[in-house]
Amino acid sequence: PALLSCHIVCNMPFVCAPPETSLLRMTRGRRSQVEQQQHISVEKAMEILSEHTPPLIVNHQDLKDLLNEVVSRTEGFEVYQLEKLYALLCQCIYRHRRDYDKTALIQEMNKEIENFT
Repeated sequence: PALLSCHIVCNMPFVCAPPETSLLRMTRGRRSQVEQQQHISVEKAMEILSEHTPPLIVNHQDLKDLLNEVVSRTEGFEVYQLEKLYALLCQCIYRHRRDYDKTALIQEMNKEIENFT
């Protein structure tokens, strides 16, 4: 019966495990994830969804210039150097993740690239 229901759902007989063996083990990481999930009411969810979202401001030419600059400055870099720069730029993006005006992000990334090379 488990194989039949699996075949109906995924159309791949003999591939899927029976439901009783496909349950996830509760690890510390999964437990932490579950504990961190916040349950909110439908009304609160609808309120959040109906909030006005400001427009995203991105200067596309500055972004293209940033890309060209990072490509030219990293010519001949080793993989570990590229990974390090990638990590620094990801940190910039994370710090500005809630900003709708990305001008400061692009400026900060330019400074990181100048200081790195």
